[in-house]
Amino acid sequence: MKTQLLKPELYKEINENLGHSLTILESNSTVMGRDVELNMLRVVLNKMERPVGLLVGGQGVGKSVLARAYMNQLRKEGHHVEVFQLKVGVMGDNFDKLKGRMNTLLEELKRYKEEALKIDPNAKIILFIDEVHTVISIFGENSKIGGDLLKESLAEAEKFIEVITATTAKEYRDYIAGDKALSRRLNRITINETTPSLTFNILKDWLVAKSKEKNKDYTYMISDELLKRIISSNRTYNEEQYEPAKSIDVLSTVISYSEINDVIPTDEVLTEVLKSQYNIHMGFKIDPKEVMDIFKSLIKGQPLATAEFGRIVHRIAFNLYPDSNKPRGTILSVGPTGTGKTASCKALAQAMHGDPKKYLFISMTDYSDSDGARRLLETIGEALDENSNLIILIDELEKGDDRAINVLLPVLDEGLVRYEKFGRDGTVTEHKQKLSNAIVIGTANAGAKLLEGIQEADDEEYTGEVLTKELKIKSRDMVAQVEKTVGDNILKPELVGRFDSVIPFRKLEDDTLLEIATKQLQEMLQRIYDVKGIHIKLPPDKDWSATSRGHVSNAISMYIVKERMGDTTNAGAKSARQITKIIEQDILNGIIETLYEYEGSGITQFEIDTDGESYFENTDRPEARGMIVVKPLVKAR
Repeated sequence: MKTQLLKPELYKEINENLGHSLTILESNSTVMGRDVELNMLRVVLNKMERPVGLLVGGQGVGKSVLARAYMNQLRKEGHHVEVFQLKVGVMGDNFDKLKGRMNTLLEELKRYKEEALKIDPNAKIILFIDEVHTVISIFGENSKIGGDLLKESLAEAEKFIEVITATTAKEYRDYIAGDKALSRRLNRITINETTPSLTFNILKDWLVAKSKEKNKDYTYMISDELLKRIISSNRTYNEEQYEPAKSIDVLSTVISYSEINDVIPTDEVLTEVLKSQYNIHMGFKIDPKEVMDIFKSLIKGQPLATAEFGRIVHRIAFNLYPDSNKPRGTILSVGPTGTGKTASCKALAQAMHGDPKKYLFISMTDYSDSDGARRLLETIGEALDENSNLIILIDELEKGDDRAINVLLPVLDEGLVRYEKFGRDGTVTEHKQKLSNAIVIGTANAGAKLLEGIQEADDEEYTGEVLTKELKIKSRDMVAQVEKTVGDNILKPELVGRFDSVIPFRKLEDDTLLEIATKQLQEMLQRIYDVKGIHIKLPPDKDWSATSRGHVSNAISMYIVKERMGDTTNAGAKSARQITKIIEQDILNGIIETLYEYEGSGITQFEIDTDGESYFENTDRPEARGMIVVKPLVKAR
């Protein structure tokens, strides 16, 4: 119903005086399930002193709808109702204009009311100020000007007209609650988010209204089951917005998608809409066998860790609690450096997302300053906002500042990341992201010595790739012992306890290191060929039983593992990371020197080998030390 003003010319004059900051609030709608709040608003506006209502609630809970519902209720009782909405941002472009207009606001509206009552004694003239905090924030952070101005404007409001204001709980705390005199002038009425059952009824009512408006039966098109799924999806994954607005928005998008693409609105359409527009990933499905096949092809020499990861992947795939906030899996990987803790995260990313780089890497050393805890939450929260289907690697937890560690506890426990963002105007906004679709992996290098003692007793048993039934039984005790050891000596027990699984990574055996070295060598030589067009041949595999423990590998891999990584007292010296370092600093440099030596020769084929002087090649000379040799396969022209 369009409002017919009793004094249109006077309204035009007053609005010009106020910088055209008034608009007429229209309403044809009713409100559902807000009887208590609506009654309280009537009580407040009927008060003999300070009849100013302040509706406080999240964006989308229906604050302006409640103001409109109040209009409709008065009209049903026979009143002529006019509600003027104030747009603070257009009241004035400088302090003097804004102050002058705010000070005359109620006086001008009182003048209008008096003239309107001459025409209709039952007329109700109401002022609605949405986002009332902007009166304060418009003057900048920490300024008291806006608050004082609002207090002056609303002083003795009962002598003028009824006033309804609205803001969010966050902005109420930031701008109003701290000013006791201002908060006393405003009668707070809390508007909570609607319950799932009430939201469902609101959606049904919305469909009926839109069917009449568009002359199309949307009630037949949208099933009750789809409405319930919209509500449950928002409840599980969308913490940033509030009901019923967020479900109305999704429902509207589903209908639009169906009309544009000429398809029936189904669960599949909802899944696509949630994913494409709202970054909500429903129906998270993985093939645990496929994931673990890829994982096992990339992670070597860690049968216990692989078995534990397998259990977690199967649990994730089973998805027993799809409506939980908590991450799909939380893993704490502990052990010596370079044993595969980070590589296992990359393997999961490759297996689950087809990209080994599709994970968020967080080094706790980057968050050790006084602002680290806040930045840590912001980093995780923003990453989840972009991709909720995320693997998060929190590296070197033992190096984390206590404050940063402490903020992780509720994150892992509740599955919620609460963080703040600073706006350009200095204002702070709160955000929440759920970890429902995320996997969190923490690592700790500390404790290698402690873990070595546990693992030494099972060195022979755990060598290889397969975890037998007997070893599965033994592994339960080992994992429990590792968890206790780490909690007692390295990390806070309460942090360790927040992880679903604690996985020990043992130091790598020589056979595994040889396999890793060969793989990295082949990748490097392939890259040289792809980039430079130069082919470099590795020596053939050989059985080294005569001069070394029964290894079968090429001489260059043996050189890396047995010659250059011979320090058995340092777990970090026998790691995949150390292999990478030796290949880059020793092998690659030797290749580059030779290639420059033969630059311009036209030779594109070389071979690499040892000089035969390495100790693993000489049983009678344990002190021997060898070198690598790179030479052309054909003579230079």
